[in-house]
Amino acid sequence: MPFLGVSNIDHSIQSLEKEFFAPVLASYANSMTEFENVEEEINFTIKGSSIDSAASKELKKIRNSIEVTEEKINDRLNKFLKSSANKEYIQEFFISKKGERFTIPIKASYKNQVPGTIIEVSSKGSTVFIEPTTVTKLGGELASLKAEEAMEEYQILASLSGMILEHIHSVFIS
Repeated sequence: MPFLGVSNIDHSIQSLEKEFFAPVLASYANSMTEFENVEEEINFTIKGSSIDSAASKELKKIRNSIEVTEEKINDRLNKFLKSSANKEYIQEFFISKKGERFTIPIKASYKNQVPGTIIEVSSKGSTVFIEPTTVTKLGGELASLKAEEAMEEYQILASLSGMILEHIHSVFIS
């Protein structure tokens, strides 16, 4: 489905021979400028409500790195969960994401036995969510990659805005 669809409006009105029934609307449609290259670029770049990874080589590279880093974090946390040495400390055997941090729910009474950073405490205080030190460095790398992703997305949107700005005069005339 086209993003702007000016050509669809124009062709629909002309093909249905509505000029006789709606001359003002038909003349408005005939005066509209088509921005096919801008429309195509927007449709290529934005899929759904997100910027597609294929929008730039750099964005694709960054998103692949994010995926690899998240997999490494999950692998390390799953090893932590499966380790018999940690079984008595763990409140529940799952990985919990708190904000952008990956954590393990630990019994509060064992919070000093698990090396890591306390990210959150449960409302009853019986559980602390700890980011183990084994993933702290990877968590920092992930945060850095997410910042790079946001900057690249900004650059892509700025480029699209620039394309529209180049045609702004024609947009207002239409």
